[in-house]
Amino acid sequence: IDLVTTYTAAAIARDGRAEVVTLGYRMTSIPTVVVLTEDGTFLVGDPAERRATSSPERLAREFKRRVGDPTPLLLGGTPVSVDRLLAEVLGFVHRTVAQTEGGPSPPSATRGASTAAAPRLSIPAPCGALRNVRDRRRIVPFLGSRRTR
Repeated sequence: IDLVTTYTAAAIARDGRAEVVTLGYRMTSIPTVVVLTEDGTFLVGDPAERRATSSPERLAREFKRRVGDPTPLLLGGTPVSVDRLLAEVLGFVHRTVAQTEGGPSPPSATRGASTAAAPRLSIPAPCGALRNVRDRRRIVPFLGSRRTR
């Protein structure tokens, strides 16, 4: 998973080669944006951008720049941590790839038995805070959220 400030993309390993996965509507990348709807549901990527036209106060963009900052962003008046926003994007990408590839990763892959199905995060050099293992672990608990669409 390549999570950048403005767009996010993903690839899978197939036959020893990297193959880029379609994440958005016929696109290989999605905007790195999140909207918190009135009912508490998070929208990610293209649906979030569409919703933001009618509810711009509920939109978060370019939040990756704030990794390590404990101050939450206010989305429609609700405080949301940067960790949670990153987890929503990463969770969306992981679920999308799993669905595209025929279902969720087998449980053994998530326990380390097979690294082929385990998601890996590309961390650009300027994003030093995420390089710290402790900071990455703060994001992991949010990845299983059922409230994300």
